[in-house]
Amino acid sequence: VLPNWYVTQGSAGKETGTGGTVTFTASIEYPAGVFTQITFGGSVTSPAIADLSQVVSDPVAVAIPANTLYWVRVFGVFAAGLPFSTSPISNYDNTNGQRTNVSIGSISDQTMGGTVSNTSADLTWTPVAILGMTSAKAAFIISDSRSFAVGDTAPVNASKFRGEIEPSLAPSIGVINGGVAGTRATTWAGNNNPNQLALIGYCTSVVGELGINDLNSGRTGAQAIADHQTIAGLVGKPYFLTTAPPITTGAWTLADRSDQTTSFAAQIAAYN
Repeated sequence: VLPNWYVTQGSAGKETGTGGTVTFTASIEYPAGVFTQITFGGSVTSPAIADLSQVVSDPVAVAIPANTLYWVRVFGVFAAGLPFSTSPISNYDNTNGQRTNVSIGSISDQTMGGTVSNTSADLTWTPVAILGMTSAKAAFIISDSRSFAVGDTAPVNASKFRGEIEPSLAPSIGVINGGVAGTRATTWAGNNNPNQLALIGYCTSVVGELGINDLNSGRTGAQAIADHQTIAGLVGKPYFLTTAPPITTGAWTLADRSDQTTSFAAQIAAYN
């Protein structure tokens, strides 16, 4: 599933369009050096995808064993340009093949071969979901920086999974990690996120790891729970809610952490 939308920390979980149309070509590389063309309605090039929407490719006949590394190559032509990230992607995994080559002019379509140059870690555009023909369970994670893995460095761990929730799920089931730093339950519940809701339709359940940013910004535990109830109604799937961790401030110098002060303890306890 290839998007013509994105979510940033400043948008608080709300989908944003690129401002114009985009076309894609794509391939699956597995095993290394072997490429299978992805098609869209039988065509190598996708139709022009409208702003703030996404496209689902045709099924691809590639069998990949579970927990096996493979690559998706994507070539996009963005009518209004590629959104720029003002902060580097800290868990950008160039070592294992995550690379982005961009230009305001013309560049070669390397979806079916060639070495992709890595021109910037501030720009990337990936599928928002890779779907498999299976009856197995799959989960969508609605979360903040804890699942986005802010502060982690690539590779995040030996399995390449990221954040707090994904590593415990992905070895056994499919996962779409929708974590975006700064997201709050109240804003996700109030946003119109049709593309993310469409992705949730491919999953059997949803894990909600929001709430800490709400409590840290003045929402009560009861209000945050009410927001989760709204989200549960929107997703229409079994909705599993995580507890909120402590919020502390301090110097972080003493080994026993006695220099830390807990904040919002009453609200966190009520929420949990």
